[in-house]
Amino acid sequence: MIIKISHKVPDNPTMKILQIITGLGGGGAEKITALLAEGLKAGGHEVIVLSLLPQPETPGIPQRLERAGIEVRYLNAAKSDPCLLWKLRRAIREIAPDLVHSHLMHPNLLSRLACAGLGIPVVNTIHTAEKRRRKGIYFLLDRLTRRLAWSVTAVSRAAAAFHEKACGFPPGSIHVIRNAVEPVIPAPAELCTELLKLWAPEGADKIIGSIGRLDAMKGYELLLDRLEPLSRIIPPNAKWLILILGDGPDREKLERKAAALRLENLRVVFAGFRA
Repeated sequence: MIIKISHKVPDNPTMKILQIITGLGGGGAEKITALLAEGLKAGGHEVIVLSLLPQPETPGIPQRLERAGIEVRYLNAAKSDPCLLWKLRRAIREIAPDLVHSHLMHPNLLSRLACAGLGIPVVNTIHTAEKRRRKGIYFLLDRLTRRLAWSVTAVSRAAAAFHEKACGFPPGSIHVIRNAVEPVIPAPAELCTELLKLWAPEGADKIIGSIGRLDAMKGYELLLDRLEPLSRIIPPNAKWLILILGDGPDREKLERKAAALRLENLRVVFAGFRA
């Protein structure tokens, strides 16, 4: 079921579209926002990407957007900034987009309120099943402000179903639009050889890899908890590598946990962020 509201969808062939996201670090939602912005730009639309947070330390996503000719702006705010809503509304009025498309929980709620009364349709996208504790107030606010959004989408049926239940929305009221996937370009053999020497100087019979943000919601502690039983079933004289690419607030804690395992046949490498 789609909940109908009064916003009129722009019918002009090309539009000025404002994409709003919390930050532009190296996360999945940020990558999808960049892909979407590039596709819209290629389709003839004018696209601006607005980050609530300052410019990230890892500039891969902003540089990618700029190479595609997409303007990137920063509010340079903090999530707890009491003036954040006012700053966002001022930026939206200055940009005067035909459509606002926001990503993730904070931008979704803020974009609805910031566009209230401006006559600009707002599309929200839910990227995760937000299961962290003490988020109930956000689901309450989401329910109270739902009528301000022209459309709410989610990247998976699981994320949509979780959000519908948490907010008390009817099942099926959130439309699912799955993430796009870029073609995988094989890395040059020389680069693979170089990286294997760096990450597994003693060699590795098998490599188990993971790419993600080192944050509690990604479950890396659960992975590390299972390495000791995994070690017991590795064939004799074999050595395996657990390769984790990415960065985040839990990196130091996870590195300490991995170092404490002391498994002779299983090496854990945190390779950090890579563009």
